[in-house]
Amino acid sequence: MSLGTAATKSQVELPQVKMKRSRRLWKCSSFAVAAIAVVVGTIGKVRPALFMTLPFPLSILLWVATGNSAPPLIRTDPWTNDDVRTWTRPGDVIVAVGAKSGTTFLSYCAHQIRLRGADDGDALFGDIYRAVLWPELVQSRHGNWAEQKPRYNTTILPDGTKLKDYWDNERYPYRIYKTHYSPRESGGVLPVTDNPQLKFIACARNGLDVLASAVSFFSGHTDDFRRIWGGFPPRSTGRWEVDAERRLQELLPDGLLDKFYFGYVQEWWKLRHEPNVLLLHYSDIRKDLAGTITKIASFVGVTLTESEHAKVTGRCSIDHMKQNEHMFLGTLPLSLDKDIWDQETMRLLSPNEMIRTGQVNKGRDLFTAEQVERWESAEREVFRAIDPDLLRWARDGGAL
Repeated sequence: MSLGTAATKSQVELPQVKMKRSRRLWKCSSFAVAAIAVVVGTIGKVRPALFMTLPFPLSILLWVATGNSAPPLIRTDPWTNDDVRTWTRPGDVIVAVGAKSGTTFLSYCAHQIRLRGADDGDALFGDIYRAVLWPELVQSRHGNWAEQKPRYNTTILPDGTKLKDYWDNERYPYRIYKTHYSPRESGGVLPVTDNPQLKFIACARNGLDVLASAVSFFSGHTDDFRRIWGGFPPRSTGRWEVDAERRLQELLPDGLLDKFYFGYVQEWWKLRHEPNVLLLHYSDIRKDLAGTITKIASFVGVTLTESEHAKVTGRCSIDHMKQNEHMFLGTLPLSLDKDIWDQETMRLLSPNEMIRTGQVNKGRDLFTAEQVERWESAEREVFRAIDPDLLRWARDGGAL
């Protein structure tokens, strides 16, 4: 009888012991999770750059989860009204071109126009991110806009020259800044109408051409650059059918990158008649480069002689830019990451990624009929709702 009673008691005590053990483990696990969360949260506030030492996508997930903006290398801080007036002056030109729609090309042309085709124009350009500042690009994982801004004026380059002499040379009638943003007044970031003293050059491109160019663009970034930003932007798979579908979904309305094209086009269209806005279309530029140079020069207030116009037009040709592709691969002159970035040898983009053929209306040939229809259906739905003329212009350019 006593043995039976003891056995019954053991059978009762055993589950209780297990439950106590489980509670202890749960408490320990909860404490560990809470401790990790506190550590991660503290890093996210105090030294978020540490996340960039982790592999992608963990690096970006932790960065975003702790309240930091994404992507980590782009910030909107410079474009607040109070700030933008501290680093611009009347007459400065903002090349606010849509991604994959001719930003580098128009930045370079604006530079050649301000020098009127001078023989040393390319020498004064040097590199796209020396002659043309991209304010929202954070050039160091340890930096931010407030820290970066004053160093545009004080940085000495590896060859001993001053960065300021490239972007703010005393010979320039205006400075040039690059951005992919659209006007705040229509849903974007740039304070356009609040700053009539600045001149904004915007440019759109046929949407399927933009999409085709975007498919492989992420892979065009160098591993050196990715190392700064925790593997961002990630490489494409290298399989066209996979990458094309993924990029299509991202760029369509409500996709991850819908501002990349649809948001950009409609937001600039609404301000196309503002006196400090010049809205161009890439198709028109390719059809008439000389006429485009005349239009831009007039807009920025530069009068070119016939000889100067010919020199500028020649410099702005795709052939000339391809021959000098090294100027467009992108140094990071303000980088503080000297342990992982060499100013003299490392570049943001790989060769053959920035200056391509610039073909017009060839994108649709690269996608399936079903993908083309999904894209064009979205164009009809979004653009026609705003303005019947917008659909025609977005696809082919022409009169505004």
